Amino acid sequence: MLEAEAVRTISAHTGNAGSSVTRSTPVVDEHPANYYEILGLDRFASTNEVEKAFLKRVRFLLSSQDGDQPSSQFKEDIVSLFVARDVLKDPLSREEHDFQLLSLRRKSSPSATPSWKWLEEIDAGRMQVAEALMLAELASTSTLQMELELHETASLEQFKTCLVEDRVVSELQLDAAILARLLLKRGRLRKASLKRIFRAVKNFGVDFIDSLLVTIDISLDELIALAHSNELKCLQESLAERLEKKQAVAVTS
Repeated sequence: MLEAEAVRTISAHTGNAGSSVTRSTPVVDEHPANYYEILGLDRFASTNEVEKAFLKRVRFLLSSQDGDQPSSQFKEDIVSLFVARDVLKDPLSREEHDFQLLSLRRKSSPSATPSWKWLEEIDAGRMQVAEALMLAELASTSTLQMELELHETASLEQFKTCLVEDRVVSELQLDAAILARLLLKRGRLRKASLKRIFRAVKNFGVDFIDSLLVTIDISLDELIALAHSNELKCLQESLAERLEKKQAVAVTS
């Protein structure tokens, strides 16, 4: 009912009779607001959390509105909520918004070729690598942006190799960051824990795998499976060595 009221208000303001103020495929502005902040969410909010946050903020706006005639600020605020909701619920527009927030979005080419889907996949993978390094506090946005510009035509695997060769991170650090991001996305690791782990690794030389095993309930076998399925070769080797040592200890005891 509250959303219906919001729709009527927004419809009167925009002339749109639908439940959304954006088109079926929302268009992200060239210099967008942070839609996560508008809805009070973090980068990893689920679609369900986006919808709940949207309704909560709409209810608050409606309850705080004085008089029958909506103010111009009320109209602007509720438009922002609808746009934020629509952009973050659509996977394609959300990915584009994330690129812009990270300052890593490549400009679209006006003469796009039929291979654009392949390029989109490469960009998505590169963004995920960059995001992993930023979450782990292993590289800054400016450094990653420079690397992307220097190696713009590189494939995803080549880009990862370039990050190591340019000494932005070591191969093990890169694999560890990618694995940590994956665990974060699956809800196995909290963002605060992720940062604590990598600060301990960076500042005190704590072993990443040891720190991870202590922080969350996960086995070496599961870590090895994740490393294999995501082609984290350096981490695979490190985990395999650790498993061999564990098995050797078990045999001798």
